[in-house]
Amino acid sequence: MRIKRKYYIAILISLILSAAPLHGQIIFGSPSSANLQFYFSSWKITGDTGETKINQWMIPVSGFIPIQDNFEARFQIAGCSNDLKLAGDNLSLKGAGDLRVLFSHSFYDDRLLASFGLNVPTGKKKLDYFTERTIIEVLSENYLIFPLRRLGGGFGFNILLGGATVAGPAKLGAGVMYLFNGKYEPYGGLAKYDPGDSYSINASGELNIDNMTLVSNIIYTGYAVDKQNGIKAFKQSQQVEFNIGGTYSSDKYTLRINADYLLRGRHTKYDIQIGDIVEQLKMYGNEFSVLMRFDYYPVETWYVSPLVETKQIAANEEIDMDYLGSGSIYGFGGEIGRRVNRSLNAALGVKYYTGTADSGRLDLSGLQIIVSLLASF
Repeated sequence: MRIKRKYYIAILISLILSAAPLHGQIIFGSPSSANLQFYFSSWKITGDTGETKINQWMIPVSGFIPIQDNFEARFQIAGCSNDLKLAGDNLSLKGAGDLRVLFSHSFYDDRLLASFGLNVPTGKKKLDYFTERTIIEVLSENYLIFPLRRLGGGFGFNILLGGATVAGPAKLGAGVMYLFNGKYEPYGGLAKYDPGDSYSINASGELNIDNMTLVSNIIYTGYAVDKQNGIKAFKQSQQVEFNIGGTYSSDKYTLRINADYLLRGRHTKYDIQIGDIVEQLKMYGNEFSVLMRFDYYPVETWYVSPLVETKQIAANEEIDMDYLGSGSIYGFGGEIGRRVNRSLNAALGVKYYTGTADSGRLDLSGLQIIVSLLASF
């Protein structure tokens, strides 16, 4: 195992876009592993027009394969089942997501990292526009929390390059990622959609002081224009994400606090017949979130982790029926886990959510249950 991996760990960020959530991170000396999880997420939304209920079952399978000492591969695929009760109608959407594969290689004494990922279009597409689209719209609401918000997409790939260095007690890093999104047919009978490519630039730092670790990140993401039938349709706004966190560790416990602020710009909508700009408004408001987690280790093979979190969402700039006021979501829960043996770890997590959306006009309540099994070989 190489101790110099700490030089670059600060810059190894998650590939933040939904098309590529795998981590660009090399962990030296780790054996091959597979992770099987079960997610159950349930939300109830109550407003003046009635009550909406949506449940999602999701089963993601992921794996890690060390190819060489500084070269590894990861994969992830998930299937899900969604049930929506809205205005007296019972709708459902079932299917698999795309297969994602990521290869990562470090260079120059582990101070540089290169990653190449693939999005293989194995997931469900050509959804029914009049029924299944409704479920996708509810899943996409930013005041609800779901592990999977869409199923299949087009062929895609991403390239990530990053580097890190040490400056006294601090570790500093930076990286850039490019994501290509291919055309696909999201709804049956409609023209293929060409989502715009995107890129992100990040900078991060890590400072260790005795038992305390402080980390910070800033990520800028820009998007190209989406097209339909070769005509401009939509352009997602640029966004900047600021993250700061701290960890305090002892023999028996670890305290983690993380704060995140997502600053969004204005989306652009086009006339899909001629490509002229129709409007430029914020479709989603800025978001601020905080998570605090306490990991307690009563014995070597067990841990208990209570946590609290909150997300505060500003109002958007849309008008009429598309206007959405501010929201506040609060989560409480925890996780309990056990190392069964040297090759198997198991965990159970439960979170309860409560809050409001659309400036108090919608009452929210949610439940999420996660069962995880991690096996190494």
